[in-house]
Amino acid sequence: MNRLFDMTFQRIITLYAALAAIALLLTCCHRRPVEFTHQFPGKTWDRFQKLNFEFPVTDIKHPYDILLKITYDSTYPFRNFYINVILDMPSGEERINEYDHGMVNDDGSPVGRPEDDAMTTTFPLWRDLKFSEEGICKLEIEDLIPRPEITGIRSLHLIIMRKRK
Repeated sequence: MNRLFDMTFQRIITLYAALAAIALLLTCCHRRPVEFTHQFPGKTWDRFQKLNFEFPVTDIKHPYDILLKITYDSTYPFRNFYINVILDMPSGEERINEYDHGMVNDDGSPVGRPEDDAMTTTFPLWRDLKFSEEGICKLEIEDLIPRPEITGIRSLHLIIMRKRK
């Protein structure tokens, strides 16, 4: 009877060890987002300063989400955030989108969540974006507000997340 108990107990321990190893393997293989931050010195974005980013596309089986987080303060003078985004994919395909992101709620309060003495707001540039080839993807962001300088912009944070479906 003790021998039967020892064998059953040993199997249970082996099963738990195998499950723990699988769980560890799955968490280690989880892909973290690729992130880039551009800080604006003096909280000012020059009208003709284009921001350029490059990131690797290593998985063409799963879609990607590309998000933009804006950190701004009370000196940002506009109700909206206008940008043009050009995405050059590894295959040579080019995608161009203009975005008009609201920076003020209907009640006049700033959009986003407070972070220190600023606000942050995040919005998608692309959701469920599929790539046909692996390689380097290039992304360019251009300010479309017709002013020489835009004040109150502290940083733009680009987030590229590979999704598992």
